[in-house]
Amino acid sequence: MSWITLQQAQLAYGHWPLLDKVDFSLNEQERVGLIGRNGAGKTTTLRAIMGHLPLVAGTIHFDGQDLSRLPPHARAGLGIGYMPEDDCYIHGLSGIECMQVAARLSRMSATEGLRRGHEILDFCGTGQERYRPVETYSTGMRQKLRFAMAIVHDPKLLILDEPTASVDDISEEEITKALEREANSGRIVL
Repeated sequence: MSWITLQQAQLAYGHWPLLDKVDFSLNEQERVGLIGRNGAGKTTTLRAIMGHLPLVAGTIHFDGQDLSRLPPHARAGLGIGYMPEDDCYIHGLSGIECMQVAARLSRMSATEGLRRGHEILDFCGTGQERYRPVETYSTGMRQKLRFAMAIVHDPKLLILDEPTASVDDISEEEITKALEREANSGRIVL
């Protein structure tokens, strides 16, 4: 059985097709990269899986659930982690506070979210910076924080949009190593 399946997934903006009959299936412990030119639909596909863009036809199934029929907020407890390409933090919050927000959105308790937030920030190599406001972070540090926020709830499916874009070589290497550890832990990584 596939953990995630897109069948004839279609999206459109008015009369303009964004995705046209996308089909693929991923099983547990698979790592897949979507490759294509700008505008090919990679980010659109990821956003459709997350429910940020509704399908006009077709289905998306994950772990026995029809995601195409669930609103985005109903997906919180399904075990999907998402790292968007763009910054996704609340101005004025520290790194650890952002982790707590991500944990709470994934239905973790405040105490467990704080504990897990520290654990994941340690895993990602974030030291005392976790107490600074995120807007003072470098691009690489913000990228690591987005990755940490995506895995705070130990998801079964990890969706990453441009996880190493615009970061220095050291940050890229650190993020790539963390991704390898996540993929080797039995997750589906897209």
